[in-house]
Amino acid sequence: MNSAVTHETAAHTASATRLQRGLLTTCLLAAPALLTASELARLQVENGRAESEDTHREVLSQLDAVTAHIGLWHLAAWLDLAFILTWTGALVAVVIVIHRTRPWIATLTGVTAAVSIVGLSMHHAFYYQALADLAGIPDHESTARLLAQAGSDLLSVAALLMFLIGALLTPIVLGIGMWRAQVLPWWAATGLLLWLGSVLIGSEATPAALLNLTLLLPFAALARELTAAPRAVEQPPAVETPY
Repeated sequence: MNSAVTHETAAHTASATRLQRGLLTTCLLAAPALLTASELARLQVENGRAESEDTHREVLSQLDAVTAHIGLWHLAAWLDLAFILTWTGALVAVVIVIHRTRPWIATLTGVTAAVSIVGLSMHHAFYYQALADLAGIPDHESTARLLAQAGSDLLSVAALLMFLIGALLTPIVLGIGMWRAQVLPWWAATGLLLWLGSVLIGSEATPAALLNLTLLLPFAALARELTAAPRAVEQPPAVETPY
């Protein structure tokens, strides 16, 4: 009786583990694609904005562009939300793989991942959702004037800092963590380096959006590691005690 229960429990555990790995693998492969699609849709709207040294005029142009392409803006917002969800799963997978051999680096990666997720979520609310709501107000002139004066509130500053810290630190910490855990073959490391280049190009350029697809290379390597047998955790050398 006990043996049958034990086997049944083990089977359920193995099944759950396979399901979890499948979900994490899906997140690893879907996140770069969703990020790329969201950025391309956003840029289609943002490219209609007229840049100006006058903040009020630039914000007014942005509101007009969002209003003129509200359907595309909503699509970009939904894709961004889906990206945040899959990005969360992808970062969980990264932490799991790194933790197998580098627990302390995995902890640092986890903290950075949390900052990244919170920052992306706050950016989504303050950027996509806010602009979609404000674009529906008929008086764009007054709305743009208010928006041009906004951003000094402590919550807005915190949201911007969380977003920037997460966006800048996450690629670096992920790269170092995966390199130290020795889970990146050369082709995967090349993809990660190309992805880091998108930060240098700037988020308003279409090539930067397309470079997000190169993240598929390191994430594919991580997906393979998820199904591999865990490696032995590196232990510090034993210290002999003199007698």
